Amino acid sequence: MVVATTILEKDDVIVEFCLSKGIEYFRGSEDNVLERYYLCAQKYNFNNIVRLTGDNPFTDTGELDNLITLHLNSMSDYSHSLGSLPIGVGAEIFHLMTLRKVIIAGLRRIRRNMLMSIFRSILSLFTLCAKRYAGFIYA
Repeated sequence: MVVATTILEKDDVIVEFCLSKGIEYFRGSEDNVLERYYLCAQKYNFNNIVRLTGDNPFTDTGELDNLITLHLNSMSDYSHSLGSLPIGVGAEIFHLMTLRKVIIAGLRRIRRNMLMSIFRSILSLFTLCAKRYAGFIYA
């Protein structure tokens, strides 16, 4: 596991936490999230990136395992459980090659919560997979 955060001073606390727990971390641009993920994945030789954000602090690790299995078995470019689970619980997974496709498409500066909308806007470039859950009521 590697925590990818920004180079901003306000995120020093995240780095301090990682250091205290022996967790690897990577620092990059706040504004260019795509670049931060891409450089982190390259540095650590990752093929897939699991995106868990501060907006989703209650990620269910069992459902995350299910999503990872679904993503790997479906060989998707991008998988998510957002919109299928209660707010604050979902996750996203994308392949390193997906990030390269986005770069080639010229979408270099993607801010925090725009990844899903970018994938949907250039749908023809990607194989998408969404994990659906029954039994949840949304207001």
